[in-house]
Amino acid sequence: MSREELPSDLHWMQLQVEALCRHDEAGRLVAWNGPPGEDPGAPLFFLGRTAHGSLWRFHRDLPDELVCELGRLAAAEAGGGDLEKDPDRLGAIRDRIELQLGATRIWRGPAFRFPAQLPDLGSVEWLEGSELEELEASFPALEGSTAGREPCAVVRDGGAIASACYATTCPAAGAGLEAGVDTRPEQRGRGLAARVVAAWAGEVRRREMLPLYSSSWDNRASRAVARKLGLALFGSDLHFRNAEGARPFG
Repeated sequence: MSREELPSDLHWMQLQVEALCRHDEAGRLVAWNGPPGEDPGAPLFFLGRTAHGSLWRFHRDLPDELVCELGRLAAAEAGGGDLEKDPDRLGAIRDRIELQLGATRIWRGPAFRFPAQLPDLGSVEWLEGSELEELEASFPALEGSTAGREPCAVVRDGGAIASACYATTCPAAGAGLEAGVDTRPEQRGRGLAARVVAAWAGEVRRREMLPLYSSSWDNRASRAVARKLGLALFGSDLHFRNAEGARPFG
C-alpha cells in the first residue's frame, strides 16, 4: 500500500498535525509550521477530528492537570458527524483553558487531501533557492521567510508574480507537506490559485511526499480552490492560542 492509500482519515490527520506542528520527544507541541506571517509559537491545544476518530496535542508547557482534563474532554468527542460544526465540548475545553491561562482565540478549518488525478490547468514557473526572495515583492507578508519553501510554483502577469503556491514547512522525504497559497488581490477570480496549487501538488508527489491543503471555514476563496480541484475533506482541525493582549504562555 502506498502512502497515498492511507488506511483511514485519522492517519491523514496524523500527517496534518505533523506537518503543521513541531513536536518534542514526548509528542508535545513546541512550534507552529504554518504559512509565513502566522504566529510561529506552538498552539496551547490542537484537536483534529475525522470520520474515523480524533487526535489531540498539547503545548509542551501545559501543566499535567490541565493536560489530563483536556484529554478527557477530547476523548469524549464522538467521531463522524458534521465536521463543520463545532465539537460538542468546545465550550468546556475553552473554559478549562481560559480558567488557568486567560483569554484565548480559536482557529477552525477543514483539512483536505488531493485526488489521485490532478488537472493540468496551465503552465507555471518554478522558483528555487534565492529566487524565492522574489515572492516578497508581490507578497510583503512573506518578507524574510521564503527560504526553504520549495517546491514553489508561480504564475506571472506582466513580469510580476500574480499567484504562488509554496511549502509552508521544510520538506522531509515521505512526509506530508502543507500548501501555502497567495494571489495578488487584483489577480483573483482568474483561476490562478487553482493552477499553481495543482502544479505544486504534482511536484510534491514527484518528490515522494504527500501534498496537504487546509483552510479556515470562513475562507470562501480558499475553499473554492479546494472544490475546483476536487480535494477530499478528511477532517477538521482547531487550535487554541492566547488572545491578543492576554498574558503570554510558553
